[in-house]
Amino acid sequence: MTESTVVVLTSDHGDMLGEKGLWYKMSPYERSSRVPLILRGPRELVPAGRFANPVSLLDLLPTLVELAGAEPPSTDGAGVSLLESARREVSGVSPQEREVVVEYLAEGTHHPQVTLVRGPLKLVRCPGDPDQLFDLGADPDELRNVAQEPRYADVVAAMRAEIEARYDLEALEVEVLASQRRRSVVAHALLQGRTRPWDLTVQEQERYVRGDFWAAFRYAKLADGQG
Repeated sequence: MTESTVVVLTSDHGDMLGEKGLWYKMSPYERSSRVPLILRGPRELVPAGRFANPVSLLDLLPTLVELAGAEPPSTDGAGVSLLESARREVSGVSPQEREVVVEYLAEGTHHPQVTLVRGPLKLVRCPGDPDQLFDLGADPDELRNVAQEPRYADVVAAMRAEIEARYDLEALEVEVLASQRRRSVVAHALLQGRTRPWDLTVQEQERYVRGDFWAAFRYAKLADGQG
């Protein structure tokens, strides 16, 4: 039996580095949500080329299962093998026929934030905020929200209907808040008594990024009068 090696290069998220005045992840913009996704392996397993179809990290599970020659998992349409995605594109399937959903339900947003990517189009829905639609083909830096432009009216209606068919955003918000309340009980319990970190404790002056996650933000600012 011959063994083959396949290498996957990717990441869980990008980072905003001052674009739109934002830092860290926690947003649906390209700098935050787009990550590298590269497969490298024998030609008989991994087709060579660069493909335009939208993909998601959810595609990794069915991809690895297919590479292993196992039965495909039931993903309820959430993920598609990247090999299958490549086959569809080679056969002439348009990138606009594949949709990818991006969710963000944590800090930095007051309501569930759901983004639908369809080819070069990206619709961001967050109850309480205006819809945002970006045409990444014409506006890769996402500087122009075209959700209110008449020529995109049909696109916005169709993509919004797709999100509403997938999500009950009001019910989702209730579930998220209930989950937060449950976990806050655990967080409070963990603060009782003496705490000891299980990992290596580095001296403050030796840290690459000093302070905690949010305290590090001040190191990215210029003092008054500088710049």
